[in-house]
Amino acid sequence: KVSDSKYLAGGSDGKVYCIDTLHEKSDELIDIECPIWSIKVSSNQTFFVGTDNGALHEYSLDGVLLNKFDEHDNQIWTIYINESKNQLVTGGEDSRILIHRILPNVILEQSVICNLPYKNVLLNKTIEPLYQF
Repeated sequence: KVSDSKYLAGGSDGKVYCIDTLHEKSDELIDIECPIWSIKVSSNQTFFVGTDNGALHEYSLDGVLLNKFDEHDNQIWTIYINESKNQLVTGGEDSRILIHRILPNVILEQSVICNLPYKNVLLNKTIEPLYQF
């Protein structure tokens, strides 16, 4: 959700669309030519895209690429930003949870705070202790 009437959506075609429900239209914002599994809009006027090949992309809301990180071995299923807006968490098909620090005036610090496996019940992955913060 970008605003009360604007949303971002992406899919297997590798494109992210900005959907405007007020004006009943959608526009292609970016095309990364890789299937998209997750999108998260941040409070600092950027959004993150998790891809099929494990890359995490950060874009401005006008579609300019700001950062690209090779995060996971394959699909990034989820992206979460905590309530304090100082940590970004990604989870992927590779059974890892990666936690990153977001610093003031820095888009995203690349160093990983935590890199722990998690269990996906549908895929019956190995259980290891979860990290809680």
